[in-house]
Amino acid sequence: KIRDAQMMKIPFMIIVGDKEMESRGVSLRLVNGEQKNGLTLEQALDLIANNIQKRELHPAWGEQLTEVSH
Repeated sequence: KIRDAQMMKIPFMIIVGDKEMESRGVSLRLVNGEQKNGLTLEQALDLIANNIQKRELHPAWGEQLTEVSH
């Protein structure tokens, strides 16, 4: 499924596998192959929202997460 999403050039993929289920978190993967593991769902959604607002497809992983009003 991840490969299919990459081929379709889906910009953001939220991944929940066995490790994420154990830690109650998610991983976020970008179309360029970058991946950030161990995020809460809220953190992943904030990164996506911030990147959509900035019209970027690569998150600045080192930036502080900020709350985004929906």
